Amino acid sequence: RMKVKSVERVLGGCTNVLYKVVSADLTVLVRIFGAPGMIDREQETATFAKLSSLNLAPAFYGRFANGRVEGYLHGMRHLKSSELSDPKISKAIAKAMGRLHTTFTDYSDADKPTLWKQLYDWLEQAERATFQKESEAQVWRELELAKRIRPELDALQSQMASGNYETCFCHNDVLAGNVMYDGKSNLQLIDFEYGGVNYRGFDIANHFNEFAGGPPNVTDPDFTLLPNETQQRTFLQAYLEATIIK
Repeated sequence: RMKVKSVERVLGGCTNVLYKVVSADLTVLVRIFGAPGMIDREQETATFAKLSSLNLAPAFYGRFANGRVEGYLHGMRHLKSSELSDPKISKAIAKAMGRLHTTFTDYSDADKPTLWKQLYDWLEQAERATFQKESEAQVWRELELAKRIRPELDALQSQMASGNYETCFCHNDVLAGNVMYDGKSNLQLIDFEYGGVNYRGFDIANHFNEFAGGPPNVTDPDFTLLPNETQQRTFLQAYLEATIIK
């Protein structure tokens, strides 16, 4: 049992509430889970423990009813979206992603890409959505989004299933806020709550999309900031070096 000396709120969590807890012998990060119903926390914590044992995630100290205790990353901070285009940082992220894709293999080849389950879960939540403002409900009705999105998603899944697309364990959410950096050479991916088997290319493409920024700090992403061909090549070269061009 820890004798707590101080508790400090840590800013930056998108779906969780975070606290830095300091004792005489140890400093830990206490994560209070958010987004109820959207994430399987049992599966996520089991995966986090395995990632931690491979030094792909921070230390894992234990789970409690609605949260987890993790190692605190001293001297590190979240990246800003504008830093994703820094060549040095981009290469470090590429190498971290490459290590994740090739090191964590504790899953079945029969596991299907988590992309589809997540998208269909969100679609079903959207189809059941209610609106406080009639103007928002009117837009939903006029655009007929409920009718249009499902057939498009079905067609996309069918198209992907017919191709030979390589899968691996992916982070699935490598945005700036999920990358910790010490300002020098150490970089750590965090928040694996959306992690799971997925298309290798999805993890890379989703990261490129994050260059545009987004919630919680940016309401409207700026897609003119997406990486150009040179930036993409820089990232992919570092990624291939980390995966030993497998």
